[in-house]
Amino acid sequence: MDKNMVDFRDIPQGLKPRWVSRKVWIERTRRNDPRPPMADVLAYNNYAPRNEHQSKLKSIVFLDYYFVALYDECQALVSAMEIQPDWQSQMATMLRYYLFYDTLDYFWHTKMTATQDGQGLQMQNIERMTNNMAYSFMLGWTDQSIYQGYLTHAALNQGHQLCKYGVSRKHAHTFMLRLFADWRGDVSHPFLEWAYELPLYEGLLERWREPDPEALKPWLQAACEHHAHEAKKDTSRTFFDFGDFRIMRTPLEIHLLMRLRELEGLSNPKLDHELMAPPFDTLMPPQPVLPPDEMMSGTLKRVRKEWPDFDQVTALETLKTIPAKPWRYTTQQARKMLGL
Repeated sequence: MDKNMVDFRDIPQGLKPRWVSRKVWIERTRRNDPRPPMADVLAYNNYAPRNEHQSKLKSIVFLDYYFVALYDECQALVSAMEIQPDWQSQMATMLRYYLFYDTLDYFWHTKMTATQDGQGLQMQNIERMTNNMAYSFMLGWTDQSIYQGYLTHAALNQGHQLCKYGVSRKHAHTFMLRLFADWRGDVSHPFLEWAYELPLYEGLLERWREPDPEALKPWLQAACEHHAHEAKKDTSRTFFDFGDFRIMRTPLEIHLLMRLRELEGLSNPKLDHELMAPPFDTLMPPQPVLPPDEMMSGTLKRVRKEWPDFDQVTALETLKTIPAKPWRYTTQQARKMLGL
């Protein structure tokens, strides 16, 4: 069979037996909130405190932004599932910190790689960065979405990703990145062989600009089924496309494709699937982009003082110049490194 053709009989039909209900998902998420709110975490003035060693390195201490964003992500998604009126603004607050963290993290990885002859840090979580790109499209933050897409590709092409990238086989995330690259036309990454093995996603990549929304509908319905059947918790050895509980019931990949169609002036089909239940049944109108808050501004002030090339290294035009480069390890080497 042509890789771009799918026999929909091969797609599991109907929600999987252990598909987590909205009620159960909300209860579990509330029970497992990862961190307290902002005021209880960022208890410092303008910039995170550093120990003596970190000060000598001019280390960029920014991990708390990630923890705050993680907490806010859970809260925003619970609000979305309960269709609370402020869920979009909560998501915007969350995303502001995630995007800020990713930019600082990318810069630090780039500097450490440059000082260690190309064998620097490998701690950027490409799946989470891709989620943040999709969240940006969901909110209608087009400029931020574009920047995040190029930032994620730059991290991949410089080998900043975690070794788990080589074995977790997150097809949905490579699909989202490839979809972004196809839309832009001037960025790419030679993914490992497993990224191209799902006929469903290959077909969607071939057809996402289909003018007739009804012709695309069965493909998107199948993508919803794939999402539901891959919404199982990751283990240390077994991974699923939506094994992160935060996105088990969030149609990031569907909304990303639909937003790109909207930006291309194309209409979208109406999907009948539990994954697309309100408020995810329609694209939200573009939300206001939040400016940096006082804490972020203080962080940037110190970073720019200690690292004058920060803005140049992280500029969109610089990211666009990073050449497409394959990851340095094979899947087998990555598995060995992880003891799998």
